[in-house]
Amino acid sequence: MNKDDYLEELREIIDMPYNYFLLTSELFRTEYVPDSPMNESRVVDVIHILRDPLEFHSDYPVSIFEVFIALSIRTANDIMGGEPGEWFWRYMDNWGMSEIDDEHWDVCKFDYFLERIWLAFGIEKMKSSRQKLKQVSKNATVDLWKCMINYLSDNFV
Repeated sequence: MNKDDYLEELREIIDMPYNYFLLTSELFRTEYVPDSPMNESRVVDVIHILRDPLEFHSDYPVSIFEVFIALSIRTANDIMGGEPGEWFWRYMDNWGMSEIDDEHWDVCKFDYFLERIWLAFGIEKMKSSRQKLKQVSKNATVDLWKCMINYLSDNFV
C-alpha cells in the first residue's frame, strides 16, 4: 500500500468529516519522536494496530496522526467501548484542534494546539521543520498512555 492510500485508510478509521483534510494531512506529516521508553511503545502500537493490519510496510516515520488513532483504537477496544473515530474526535475536541477545519485552517493555530498537546504531556517541543518535531524532555516525561487514562478517568468514569 502506498502512503496516500494508507492516509485514506486512516481517515476512514476515524470517520473523518469531509472538512478536515488539511488537519489530518498536517498531523500525518508531523513525525512522532518518542522521548522515553514508555512513549516508544506508542510506535509499537502504531505498527501492530495500524501498519501491519493495513499492510503499510514503509520506512516513513510514525506520525502523530497515527499515534492519536492508535490511542483512539485502544480506548475504544480495550478501555471504554465505542468507535475509534468517536474517541479520536473527542481527543481532537479536547485539545482544541476540532475548531481548525479546512474552512478555518490556520497553520499558526495548528502549531499552537500541537504545542498545547506537548505541554500537557510535559514535553517541550522544538520545531526543526514543518515535517519533523524534535522533542526535549523537561524535568520528567509523561507517558501518553497515562495521560489518556487520566483524561478518561477524569471525564468518563
